Amino acid sequence: MVVPFQEKTAVVLPRNLVEYVLPYATPLPSAYEHEALVGSILYQNEKVPVLDLQLVYNNGENGPSVDSGHRRLVVLSCVSLHTEFSSYAIIADDAPRLFNTTPDNLQEVDKVAKSPFYSYIKLDKQPQELVTVDLEALEALIFADYLVKG
Repeated sequence: MVVPFQEKTAVVLPRNLVEYVLPYATPLPSAYEHEALVGSILYQNEKVPVLDLQLVYNNGENGPSVDSGHRRLVVLSCVSLHTEFSSYAIIADDAPRLFNTTPDNLQEVDKVAKSPFYSYIKLDKQPQELVTVDLEALEALIFADYLVKG
């Protein structure tokens, strides 16, 4: 699934981790340690942290803004079992899109990505720059203070 999170940049996520795509609503104020966790939403009777991926991608700075009328909240299942959260939401600047990949329509771009992002890819007919993310590393970064020892 392609999830736009900045004017010309989108993250590629595995479809099986996407629980739901919700219309955007301003996150409820919440006190999280990581600056990219900008609040929370109530989803299936649970408090779910909301992640502004722009802040991770741009090292704490907001990227170019887009019309908030197109925004969505993409709820993802956590891949790490060592956090007190079972899911979190990513702010999408536009509706996410499903796509199928084949070796013919996918190629890696020669551009260095910074952790927790690990590569840029080019997919036919996608106008945005696409980046892949190491979800375990992302969750370790944003949930560092919420890891359950075990």
